[in-house]
Order: sequence, then structure tokens, then C-alpha cells
Amino acid sequence: MQQLLAAGHTVHATVRNPGHEGSVAHLKALPGAEQRLRLFKADLLAPGSFYEAVQGCTVVFHTASPFIATAGYGEQARKAL
Repeated sequence: MQQLLAAGHTVHATVRNPGHEGSVAHLKALPGAEQRLRLFKADLLAPGSFYEAVQGCTVVFHTASPFIATAGYGEQARKAL
């Protein structure tokens, strides 16, 4: 997230409670966050709760659970940015 913000990208991030400052203060403190970070409330167990967060996104990094990527996947993702 920090690298994406530093590169000038707008970042949509999901959290359990974007209004809980104790949980999101470190995210809001990142350089560029005030201008380019949008926090969305989402719940992995609630169908559709990520819909708003991914609207308008070109790339999605899903880090809430493990996934297996094929060789070369990381390079393809970097080129997309």
C-alpha cells in the first residue's frame, strides 16, 4: 500500500471498521494517504461487501486469505501498474 501511494496511485483498502481510528490511524498516516487512500468497510463473510471497494479499480490485491499464483504472475501485475 505504501509503495502504491508513493507511486501516485489511488488505493482502495477494506477494513472492518473505517471509523475506528485506533485501527486505521497507521493507514491514514501513510504519505499520500490523505489524497489517495479510500477506506471501505467490508466483511469477508458478507456477500457483496467488497463490491463498492472494487468499483473503478484496475487491479485488486486480495491479501485477506492465501492464494496460489503461477510463475510470472507478479511480473504481470507490476506491468499492469
